[in-house]
Amino acid sequence: MTEPDADDLRQLFRDDPSLGRAADSDAHGLVAGSLEEDDALALAASALDDPDLALELRVAAAMESARAEAASSAPAPVLDLGAQRARRTRMVVTALVAAAAAAVVFLAVFTASRPPPLEEVDDGAIRAGVDKRIVPTDGMKTLPRDAFELRWQGGPTDATYDLFITTSALAPVYQALELPEGAHRVSPDALAKLPAGTTLLWRVVAVTEQGRRLHSTAFEVTVE
Repeated sequence: MTEPDADDLRQLFRDDPSLGRAADSDAHGLVAGSLEEDDALALAASALDDPDLALELRVAAAMESARAEAASSAPAPVLDLGAQRARRTRMVVTALVAAAAAAVVFLAVFTASRPPPLEEVDDGAIRAGVDKRIVPTDGMKTLPRDAFELRWQGGPTDATYDLFITTSALAPVYQALELPEGAHRVSPDALAKLPAGTTLLWRVVAVTEQGRRLHSTAFEVTVE
């Protein structure tokens, strides 16, 4: 069976309204915007370091999108919710879960097969592709939008960096790739639509000369 696409999900929610009930998980709460701000920030930050949680959030987002589309369209009369429709529902859900599981397994195998860096740290600072030595420099908690320069330290020697900035709900805001040093000034235009006081998440990925990608943990910064 092929992997279900967006049309499969949308049809699934139209066919079986019982699947449209609100989900109780934190992942659905984050996507739906019902979590408290502190809880949303903590969950989003954790997802940047946890492939399983990130995958759960992506699935939740797909489900919420399909549910919203089904709710916005005029309800069609349901003529048959018998055995064939029930079987189809189970098949689509099973395929979605299998695809998610396969993605997690692939990520684990791919990460394990990558070559180690020349400088190996054996004190727990580098685990599963996350380099906890990479930390922000002082003064990175609140920054003015017209002087929004992120700085960090502690990465591998001679690495370049990819910088990623998202909202607390993991919506992309800005990225910069192949940075030669641990500092980057974000254009005010990229932040122009954000209200003052918005808290963003940011992280960097150090790329070593051997091609190893080491992720930092997620950090918070507030836009003045």
